[in-house]
Amino acid sequence: MAERIEIDPSKIPCPEFASTAYGFIQKALVADPDTPDVNTDEEAAQKLRSQWETENNALKTQFQTQIQVDEQLAEDNRRLAQEDKEQAEQEQRQRELEVAKEREKKRTPLYDFNSGVGITSIPQHLHPYTEKKIS
Repeated sequence: MAERIEIDPSKIPCPEFASTAYGFIQKALVADPDTPDVNTDEEAAQKLRSQWETENNALKTQFQTQIQVDEQLAEDNRRLAQEDKEQAEQEQRQRELEVAKEREKKRTPLYDFNSGVGITSIPQHLHPYTEKKIS
């Protein structure tokens, strides 16, 4: 895997290859028989600049790819966290429903109830708890 680029290459300025600091490189390029298209210091500076721009463009592309991968990973992490949260909430709701069903099973009805039918009389039997206490 390629090294991670920490600084945006588009913010790195191009060095001034025509300056005296790069004079020895310019002279070496002019004297080098493997570079027949470089005959003057200006051509050498231009060749250095074009090589630097080529390398910098490759770094820019790599940096953009790196940013896209980072954004994709962050989005995937957010999505996974959201799914985990939703799953935990769903499990919590399921547990609450199960607890409510258990409570409903344990509850003893006082008397039968028919929806839509009026009450004609109150049943004369006691609640089981009351019967237990009386006896």
